[in-house]
Amino acid sequence: MRCNPRCHWLSATMPRSSPGRRSEGQGQAGRKGLQDGRDRVQRPPRGAQQTLEKWKEAYTEAATVARTKDAERAKFEAEANSFKASNKTCTDKTGSS
Repeated sequence: MRCNPRCHWLSATMPRSSPGRRSEGQGQAGRKGLQDGRDRVQRPPRGAQQTLEKWKEAYTEAATVARTKDAERAKFEAEANSFKASNKTCTDKTGSS
């Protein structure tokens, strides 16, 4: 890939400034802005903790209901299998279907 010759001319005519050469006011303002931005990113939004707690409670309740329903299903399935087996035994003894 060839470089555009105007690119070199443009970079040669632009004043060079180093990031470390700012006036003291600009440097402090920049650092303050960075710190404020960092604080906003690191601080959770308002109400996030309450929302998280509500979500955890709802999740725990849903998990409890799911476990209860699964236990009931397993119990009913075992009862159904037991009735099927006893019904088969009865029909085999009587010879009717």
